[in-house]
Amino acid sequence: MKYICFEQTLTDTIPLLKSYAWKLTKNGLKAEDLLQETLCKALHKKHLYKNHNNFKGWVMTIMRNVFINDYNRHQYRHTISFEDTLLPATQHTAADNACNVAGLKYISHIISQLPKAMKCSLLLYARGYQYDEIAGMLKEPIGTVKSRIFLARKRIARLRDEVL
Repeated sequence: MKYICFEQTLTDTIPLLKSYAWKLTKNGLKAEDLLQETLCKALHKKHLYKNHNNFKGWVMTIMRNVFINDYNRHQYRHTISFEDTLLPATQHTAADNACNVAGLKYISHIISQLPKAMKCSLLLYARGYQYDEIAGMLKEPIGTVKSRIFLARKRIARLRDEVL
């Protein structure tokens, strides 16, 4: 069986990946960013690739997943503000601004009272990181991260509802 260099095989698939990135993004700059992110992720995860697998399919799956995760993160950050996730929906008038500021201060106070691990997980999640990314950063099992985020959100919502 002939040994094939991972990096060379990855380099050989760049034209295919460029084409696929363009198809996904419909934008030259975004396609280049997606390609770079895919190549980095593939190199970082090369230990997971088995020589008998379809290499092109494996790398294209990485690209698709990077695209979906980035799209979801981008949508989440731009469609839902921090204030919208924690405060009930209101029409923002000048009179409401004082209430919103007070509400944000109260919720910030609640978050500051959370246990450190719970607070860290929640804030990373609020910044758009995925559960697996947070688990990797904190060197914790993904189930622990999910549990901490769920419990933190539940606690914040309960205390928010008690006050409002």
